[in-house]
Amino acid sequence: MFMACSLTKPTQNITSSNDNPLSLTLSATEEIFHIGDAIDVTLTIKNESEEDVLVKRRMIVNRWSELVNHRDIIFIINSPSGYTSHFKPKLNVYPVGDADFMILAAGETLSKNYDLEALYEIREYGPYSVFAIYQNSSDPTSGELSWRGELLSNYIIFTIMP
Repeated sequence: MFMACSLTKPTQNITSSNDNPLSLTLSATEEIFHIGDAIDVTLTIKNESEEDVLVKRRMIVNRWSELVNHRDIIFIINSPSGYTSHFKPKLNVYPVGDADFMILAAGETLSKNYDLEALYEIREYGPYSVFAIYQNSSDPTSGELSWRGELLSNYIIFTIMP
């Protein structure tokens, strides 16, 4: 059986605080995908402030139920029936280290690509909604203070079709 899905492009950024120096954007280069093919998305953190910001660049995806230090990114994918799509991989996440942090200069971005098909179970026909959450609750051991908090991305809607 051959199925496809289409994806609408993001319309806005949402952050968890109005005074937040960072924004998070979820985007995709393609609008139509075939089931079993990669559903490639890009997640981009942007420094919206006029000052440098120390951020965690690791951007590891993991389950919502994992300890906060074992996850940086969570995708929330709601299926047509209203259920949240399950995260497939079983990961061994390494502890956060100094190399996992970087300075994001004013106006600079940090992006990472993900294949949602490889990460989540997407089985039903119909429209799905997707957004991402970026979290950081740690600082490097060097004593520098990093940005801490949670960012919410824009929503993307895609549809699995027969």
